[in-house]
Amino acid sequence: MMSSILRVLLMGVFISLSGCALGSEPAPGHVAREEGFVDITLPIAEHRWESDGSLTVVARGRINGEAVGFTVALAPEWTPQRSEGVPITVYWGKGQIRSVGSESDSFLALLAQEYGLPARPTMAPRVETTLVALGSDPRELRSTPAKIKVFFEAGGEESYGEAFINIDLAGKVLEFRDKDPEYHQGILSSLGGQS
Repeated sequence: MMSSILRVLLMGVFISLSGCALGSEPAPGHVAREEGFVDITLPIAEHRWESDGSLTVVARGRINGEAVGFTVALAPEWTPQRSEGVPITVYWGKGQIRSVGSESDSFLALLAQEYGLPARPTMAPRVETTLVALGSDPRELRSTPAKIKVFFEAGGEESYGEAFINIDLAGKVLEFRDKDPEYHQGILSSLGGQS
């Protein structure tokens, strides 16, 4: 009984913190372009660890005069895999990219503009993803940044894409980085909820 009350109180605190974060003026973000690759860096406005080890990160910033942002949710289970001849351990997991409303719609519009593709009207409320962290265990994000490859695959071949989301909680920075420009259409389709 007491743990249920505590959980409700903690959720209320996080919602009000997120509300403050989303209601406040975002810090500047940054877009970098090189040879067709598009990388977007956003400040981390808030993050929250759950008792089960899952992590929610709210990233938002102002780019070209627009507030843009989204939430990344990382599930708590990560399966390490070491391959022969590969010097790093990778960690497989699941996650979601979630909309925070109009700022996420603006993020999707920014991606479309930078990719040179038609804009999608709104970002999907949540997009399920498969994740693989390269050389760093995401359960250690409290002390170590993580480079995470994201597989957009829920919508089939039309919506397939790959990107990187790099999270540095201590530095309060999240990067949404290109894996390959050939995935631009699939990323937009996935984030726009097109299958």
